[in-house]
Amino acid sequence: MKKIKFQSSLAAEFTSFVKLKQLAGYDYISQAELLMFVDRFLIERGITQNILTEVTSQEYLKTILHLTPRGFANRFGVLRLFSIWMHQHKSDSYVLHDIICRNNSHSRPAYIFTHDQIRLFLEKCTYVCSRIERVPDLYQTLFSILYTTGIRINEALSLNCNDFYPEEKLLYIRRGKFKKDRYVILSYSMNERLKEYLKQYCFLVSPGASDPLFIGMRGVRMIYNSAQIRFKQIFKASSIPEESKFEPRIHDLRHTFAVHRLLKWYDSEKDIYTKLPLLSTYMGHVNITSTQVYLQSTNELLQKGCERFHHFVFDKEINNKNEEVLS
Repeated sequence: MKKIKFQSSLAAEFTSFVKLKQLAGYDYISQAELLMFVDRFLIERGITQNILTEVTSQEYLKTILHLTPRGFANRFGVLRLFSIWMHQHKSDSYVLHDIICRNNSHSRPAYIFTHDQIRLFLEKCTYVCSRIERVPDLYQTLFSILYTTGIRINEALSLNCNDFYPEEKLLYIRRGKFKKDRYVILSYSMNERLKEYLKQYCFLVSPGASDPLFIGMRGVRMIYNSAQIRFKQIFKASSIPEESKFEPRIHDLRHTFAVHRLLKWYDSEKDIYTKLPLLSTYMGHVNITSTQVYLQSTNELLQKGCERFHHFVFDKEINNKNEEVLS
């Protein structure tokens, strides 16, 4: 595990806070690296207090106002958690107000693909990437997995050949986000696609059981940047209209999976609230709140919700009238 060494007047407190989070099961390395910016700030300003003051906090926040909303929110969020922990141990230590984070953390909207757009995108994978793939249909298989399972791109790229269980129609996600292991159920068509892909892979490359499932042209595990470049090329070749000023990201396939799953439950008249915990577990979230972030409102989703509400009210009125007739 990467070692983070703090050196400011709050070094002992930063270290204890990070250790506590890691003992609770969190990796907390990236968050500790964000606290290193605060540590460096304290050193550069010559601040020697062993508590967090309001003046120090506000001065530090001024130095990160140039960051993107997400970048600001990440640095603010970890500092606020630290400030709460500090206040519990030293009551005169300042606590950052949550309202600051909410006002500056607007995330870019996700691009939700339609079913037709997904089909077109996956078809274009073959034409765009056939000459640069070590294994045929590599990118089509990779992006199909992301859409049909909703797993994260880093989880997909971390898969080994022996993490696929074709007989059980399962993928084993090893140490995903928050270091959680889980199994993901595959649809019949996705399972068959993966079997065909692995057959080609074994014929051309002869990988070992613990070798990467997805490799680049050099024969080593594919990295995120390579997948992102191909994703953009395929999207542009698909001539799919961009509905906002933001370009779609690979992560939007995960958002699309969640929205499409919810729409399917609406169509089958399932109880959405009882299904959300299942979706949360399947997607590898710590709690259901994280899942709700993915379920942004789309025109189709709003329409389904309105239809469900209309049927609820209409059926209730009919039942009330029937009761009046029978009484």
